[in-house]
Amino acid sequence: MSAPLMTPDEVAACLRVHRGTVYRLVKSEGLRAYKVSGRIRFKTEDVEDYLERSLVQPSQGQEVPNIVRFQYKPGMRVVSL
Repeated sequence: MSAPLMTPDEVAACLRVHRGTVYRLVKSEGLRAYKVSGRIRFKTEDVEDYLERSLVQPSQGQEVPNIVRFQYKPGMRVVSL
């Protein structure tokens, strides 16, 4: 038999999120869950698969804007807004 099923509290502790977030992930984000005797349970593999699908890829090819820092020069007029 495979590893024991996880409870919502165990999944929340594993992901370091609130238990309510786990239920939201089941309803809208595609985290697979199983109903066993009226209770929600999770397979470890399903949680790991969800994490793999949720991997954030770093952006590529986007140019970082050139930000010029303001420098005060003597003689400049300062205007308050």
